[in-house]
Amino acid sequence: MSAPRIVYFAHMQFMGQTEGGILVDDRFFAMPGGPGSQALQAELNKRGTLPLRQPLPAQAYPQFKLRSELGAIENAWARLGSLSEADIANAVRGDKTAWARAYDRNRVVAISDRAIFEEFLWLHDA
Repeated sequence: MSAPRIVYFAHMQFMGQTEGGILVDDRFFAMPGGPGSQALQAELNKRGTLPLRQPLPAQAYPQFKLRSELGAIENAWARLGSLSEADIANAVRGDKTAWARAYDRNRVVAISDRAIFEEFLWLHDA
């Protein structure tokens, strides 16, 4: 399970549920593997190759100011935890996602919070 993807999905869902509220006070980037935060990825890499088999506890990463309002991480886990890694990758890297609109294979590009919020709106209008 890809923790950065879970955190990204939780951030997007939180933005939609709170009409633009910020769950993660770190910038997400359109990286080759999908949306993520370079700082969050570096922190998660310290876990080594251990699989993520339970919800990512927000309190474990206080430097990213993950908030626990609405149980966002747990909700994202509940929605994505049963999907395969490929299905999760498709969910966050699909054609109309914020990642797809920002991704440039020649450089790492920041994904705006507005684009992430618009992705939530698009997903819920479909």
